[in-house]
Amino acid sequence: MNRILKLFNKVKRNLAHTIILIGILFTNDLFSQQVTHYSMYYFNNFMLNPAVAGSRKCYEIKLGYRTQWVGFESAPQTMFISGHGRLKSKNSNNRRGGSSYQGLGAYVIKDDTGPIGKLGAHLAYAIHIPLNRYITAGVGLSIGVMQFRVSSGELRPAVAPDPAVSSLSSISPDANLGVWLYSKDFYAGLAARQVLPVSLTGTQNKLATHLFLHLGYKYMINDDIALIPSTLVRMGMITPATFDVTVKADWRNIIWLGISYRKVEGMVGMVGFTLGNFLDIGYAFDYTLSKLQQYSSNSHEIIIGIRPKCGGGKNSRHCPAYM
Repeated sequence: MNRILKLFNKVKRNLAHTIILIGILFTNDLFSQQVTHYSMYYFNNFMLNPAVAGSRKCYEIKLGYRTQWVGFESAPQTMFISGHGRLKSKNSNNRRGGSSYQGLGAYVIKDDTGPIGKLGAHLAYAIHIPLNRYITAGVGLSIGVMQFRVSSGELRPAVAPDPAVSSLSSISPDANLGVWLYSKDFYAGLAARQVLPVSLTGTQNKLATHLFLHLGYKYMINDDIALIPSTLVRMGMITPATFDVTVKADWRNIIWLGISYRKVEGMVGMVGFTLGNFLDIGYAFDYTLSKLQQYSSNSHEIIIGIRPKCGGGKNSRHCPAYM
């Protein structure tokens, strides 16, 4: 019995490497289909859509960490830092309901799954035009570079050395486009990521475009409590669509609780709070409903937001994208 348990634990520890090795050997889309996703997407819309840059009056800095499938050796881990804000400029008259304004932002992201890694840095620019007194439309572009790597030294093939497995590293340009429509009560956005069909050095792979559709609405139950349903739909050009559906309850812009369903993968529980209208902290716990659940201890995500010199308070009305 002890020998069987040891064998099972060994298989469990190396299952992630086995999956990765199969991907390297039998697919030409190892990197092109991989776009990082987040459980707290509504807390991190700028990372998905460049048109969000400058949509809020104050500057925002976000730091995040996500670890998936805890219990797997070489399980996916993501780290990022981002920042964006509104540029100061002379007022330009807009008859529809106000002055247009511009936003600027940047982010760095590091994504690792064992021997497979991705490191990227992007700059984003957006322009926002009020359509009337209540609704504003934004259009944005981000450009940057991405480094993709595979380290064969971290793999353990059944027969070593395996000539079919070799290390590679590729640095490629990248660009993302987005539109963003928002008010104090709702937001809607569409982003196209990896729009440049760039080939990765040393492979036959090309970056594949992914589309992200954001929707959210804030319903005030009373003066203190807001209910915020939202969804994020991800569509790959050669992969099936997936989606998250979330319902979040916010109390006085101070503390919120949320629950989310992700197609196929599972459920997510979330909690967050704001300190002094300056510091935001959010945590998400992903409970896996797929067959991976018997091998892993689910996933965790934490995002910290800093908003220097940002007005507001418990009675202020923010777009639900910022709640």
